[in-house]
Amino acid sequence: MSTTRPTVRLRLPDGQVITATVLGRRRAQHAWWYHLQVDLYADQHPSTGTTATPAPHEFWVPQGLVRPIPGQHYTALDPRLTTDGTWLVVPKDGRLVVHDRNCWEVDAKIATAMSTTEVVQLLRARRAITDGCSEGALQPR
Repeated sequence: MSTTRPTVRLRLPDGQVITATVLGRRRAQHAWWYHLQVDLYADQHPSTGTTATPAPHEFWVPQGLVRPIPGQHYTALDPRLTTDGTWLVVPKDGRLVVHDRNCWEVDAKIATAMSTTEVVQLLRARRAITDGCSEGALQPR
């Protein structure tokens, strides 16, 4: 198995399209967000004669700004389920909402960590609902 990270085509604000390395991705509000890295030049100091050297820059973008490259495999980026408190459960509008533990929307001050078994029990009893980041990963049978 290759350890090379997949790449995507990234559309920049000015319309240019460049290749970016995908470090990860998450579901949030029914859309994927991609954690990308591109090499840009580090600070340049023309007055001192310092040469520009490439430096990695990381950022997150929504799926609409990236395009897959044929032959790249992106499923290896998806979070893997574990049973050790993977899920965060937060109250919202009188219901419990299940989030992936890495979800950027979660306020950690009001979240409760729960195991996959506990969350599935809540879902089966219809005492909780899934959010975009957990939707599809947790489907009670």
